[in-house]
Amino acid sequence: MKEKQKLEANEMNSGERKHRERRHRGNGKTAIVIVVIAVLAIVGIAFAASKSGAGKQSETEKNQRVAKEEQKNETTPAQESGISQESTTSGEDTQSGETSENETEVLQETTPAVEETTSTYPVAGQEPFVFEDTGETKLAYLTFDDGPSDNTDQILSILDQYGVKATFFMIGIGKDDEASLQRYKAIAEKGHGIALHSFTHDYGSIYASIENFAADVQQIHDWVLQTTGVDTRIYRFPGGSSNTVANIDIQQGIDYLTSIGYRYFDWNVSSGDATGKPITAEEITQNVLSGSADKTRAVILMHDTNAKGETVRALPAIIEGLQSMGFQIVPITDTTKPVQHVKASYMQ
Repeated sequence: MKEKQKLEANEMNSGERKHRERRHRGNGKTAIVIVVIAVLAIVGIAFAASKSGAGKQSETEKNQRVAKEEQKNETTPAQESGISQESTTSGEDTQSGETSENETEVLQETTPAVEETTSTYPVAGQEPFVFEDTGETKLAYLTFDDGPSDNTDQILSILDQYGVKATFFMIGIGKDDEASLQRYKAIAEKGHGIALHSFTHDYGSIYASIENFAADVQQIHDWVLQTTGVDTRIYRFPGGSSNTVANIDIQQGIDYLTSIGYRYFDWNVSSGDATGKPITAEEITQNVLSGSADKTRAVILMHDTNAKGETVRALPAIIEGLQSMGFQIVPITDTTKPVQHVKASYMQ
């Protein structure tokens, strides 16, 4: 019985050993398969990378060859300009911003020269202003704003009596009656200065915008040209260039007038006949003569309207007083040097 049990135990041990041996052999085979697969994967990756690198290198070499061929067939800007590649490279000075002498010469030869202009104002095709009255002679300019009026005839008659010429800064609105039209013409025919003072003399409208201002300037210019035949470019701002009522920057008006070849005149002597309170002929005369006493060029502001009878009465004494002070009374012309409260660029 013991022998039988011993035999059965041995058989069981032997079977278990065999089972363990089979399982061990199976595990070993599995490990070998895994190792083989891993080796094959590594080899495959290495091969693919090698092929890809070779392809990229081949593509790079191909691009380099193409670039070299194109470079051979092209002419560099330096070669087109007659500059060697070496001089162009040296002229760059490692992006220092400097330019070689050869490059400078080529730039000077190939760049069109900018035409210099001596004009003192931006009007194409016109010469700079030349002012003849230098101050060596005492000059007085009698200027009348806002006409013509019912008083124009008397003013012209007095000026004729003294043989002197004045300048009339004219407006246009309400001046289309026959008498006014004849006065426009008479002023021109007698050789007095013809100038512009706006068409409407309506500050709110004229100075509402630069477009309004420009339109008014053109309107009075055309009106005066039509009625007198004189193409004048002499202007006086309503209220003067120093007025404080304009809605636009007066510099805009100055720039506009300058751009179209106009000159504008203010005054340095006021007769005072535009004040709101009544003024006598004697006061007007005193204002003009005292204001002119310390000047060699007196631009005198007066007015030609229906309400300025005292100005007409003062005119003979003004003329005589100025002449006794050594003034030559002359009209404003294209060569008269302007008096300006706000100066234009050509006066600075």
